[in-house]
Order: sequence, then structure tokens, then C-alpha cells
Amino acid sequence: MTNNNEQEKKIIINWILGLISTDGWVSYSHRKRPLICAVTTVEYDWAINVSNILNSIGIETSLRKSIHHNPKHKDCYYVYIKGGLFNDYVRLYGDSKYCSNRKWKLINHSLGYPNIGCVYSVRDNDYLRENYLSLSDEDMATYLRRTPRGIQKQRLILGLKKK
Repeated sequence: MTNNNEQEKKIIINWILGLISTDGWVSYSHRKRPLICAVTTVEYDWAINVSNILNSIGIETSLRKSIHHNPKHKDCYYVYIKGGLFNDYVRLYGDSKYCSNRKWKLINHSLGYPNIGCVYSVRDNDYLRENYLSLSDEDMATYLRRTPRGIQKQRLILGLKKK
């Protein structure tokens, strides 16, 4: 992958997180952990464009229409975003500043990071101090059930820089 492709994916993922935050929803099952996100709109062409943009980077989507029986309301279109590659891209490129706190926590909880947004305990900080030189951020993130980026940020807050 070239840096341009990686940058494009990062922009698209954070753009879709912003859309989910404002005009979408997040759902997942505690047992199976399938992440389902959707973006809603009344504009059919816009829904098609969102779906095509996500499909262009390999994310599977489906488009559904919800019909309102009240003539005062417009019909609504849902772009369903299926997990899999979307989950991987959120792990790699997702940034919490593009998504509401509540939805960001739901997304990350479904990805296996239930401690997102939680304060680091004294025990967590001690673990980082003891292991930051010998373990990767990914390994420490797995153990603490946090994101690698979160581990990196906390390390820097604690003044623990890798050589």
C-alpha cells in the first residue's frame, strides 16, 4: 500500500465515523460481537455515493429503504456498514475526535476494547512502567484491553519513551 492509499482510507474512515456520530447508529451483540453501523438519509443519491465510497476501499455495505406511512415524512435510506474490514480499518485509522463519545465507546467495546474512555488505574500505569521497554504497544494493549494508540498516549503522559 502506498501512503496515499493509507491516507485516503484514514480520511474515509474518520469521515464515516463523523457521519455515524451525527446521522447514524451503532449496534452490536455482547455474545457474538458483530458490529453493525448505519448512516441514515432522505437523499437516495447521497446514500448511493456513501455506499460506493466505502465499497471503493473494500468495506461491505447494503442499502435499505424505510417507508414512512405518514405523508408529512420523507422516506428514509439506511446505508448499513458491515463489520469485518470496517472493524480493522477503525482499529488502524479511527480517531475519537470524529465520533461522539457514546458511539465511539460502543464501537470500541464491540471491537474488544471495553476500557475505551476509562481512566488508567494505578495498576495499569505500573504495568506500563514495567513492560514498555520489553513489550510492544500492541501486546500491552491486548493485555490491558485498550487500543495501541491509547497505550502510546498514556506512555507519553507517563514520560515512558521507547528508544
